[in-house]
Amino acid sequence: MGVMGGTPRKVQTQGAFVVTFGRAGEDKKFNKLGDVEATLQGFAGADYDLQDALVGATDKKNSQHEKDGELFYDYEVTGADLHYLASITLKSGKVFALFVKSPTKNYAVDRDKLKAIVDSFTVL
Repeated sequence: MGVMGGTPRKVQTQGAFVVTFGRAGEDKKFNKLGDVEATLQGFAGADYDLQDALVGATDKKNSQHEKDGELFYDYEVTGADLHYLASITLKSGKVFALFVKSPTKNYAVDRDKLKAIVDSFTVL
């Protein structure tokens, strides 16, 4: 933590993390996410910075892609302080999400590397 004018503030760094919801469908027949936006919001509960980025987003994009027969929902969220890339998928009744974050001011420099991390996301 840094201190500016006596007020603590977080030092924003790059990072990546995976979060799972273990019971999307107990019978494992659940193979489609109904409300992907709500799912993204649910994952934000694991990361206050992501919550802040979603609330104060200056830009938010979403898309879908298929990889090895699995459907992935991709998000890009530009917040005032942090830029997030996310990829969410469903497999065997579980929801998996990869989040990559970077300080917004540094994102353009490392964009290709960060996107490569997200593009490599696979659930075995």
